[in-house]
Amino acid sequence: MKILLNESFEEWQKIINQSDWGHKILICCGHKPTAISMATLFAIDPESKTEHLVGVCTSQSECLELIQNPPAPLLIFISGRLDDGSGIGLIKAIHDQALTASGKNHITVLTLNTVNPSSLKEALDSPANIILTQRGFEAFTLSHVLLSVKMGINYVDPLIHHILDPSHFKKSDLLSKRELDVLELVCDGMTNHEIGRELHIADVTARQHVQAVIRKLHARNRTDSAVKAIREELVE
Repeated sequence: MKILLNESFEEWQKIINQSDWGHKILICCGHKPTAISMATLFAIDPESKTEHLVGVCTSQSECLELIQNPPAPLLIFISGRLDDGSGIGLIKAIHDQALTASGKNHITVLTLNTVNPSSLKEALDSPANIILTQRGFEAFTLSHVLLSVKMGINYVDPLIHHILDPSHFKKSDLLSKRELDVLELVCDGMTNHEIGRELHIADVTARQHVQAVIRKLHARNRTDSAVKAIREELVE
């Protein structure tokens, strides 16, 4: 994760400092020098003197402890490897907490330095809001990434879709059983609330599943995902 040390993080800092969404920053990175370098960049806005950083850690257990009573919604940077587990495992744990009021507005950024198809598929199956490879930290992507998330649309580095070429996987293989169930209901024209009621899941969980389906099918929106599902016979 040496990429975390480059100057593009100054662009992340600038954009976040100028935004009005009110998120604080938490860094969980298994490589301690990298975590400290990120913390130095994000700690304080030089102009407003605003303290954006609420904590930095290297393990899943520490991170979960830090988000118990956050001062504000968090933008959480998580590396693929941690001292006591994986970044994906931590994101799943945060997602479980997100079903409570205190965590539902947290945004998780998973950073990957391994780009083999199996690890990327596992990352896509996770509830991460942003999934980036090292290339994803280049400055030209930052505004698009943060704007997408601010609009409630998850972001995946296009390089990941390029690596997961359709010749390697059928699109239905990229979707979990639950996501296929959700996709079928999207094709029936159901809203997120109706999908949640039908599948006995929370509205926020239904919305996250719909976003995951849209992302994995490279669709523009839920209507486009339904069109692709019918055309490619992903649903009956």
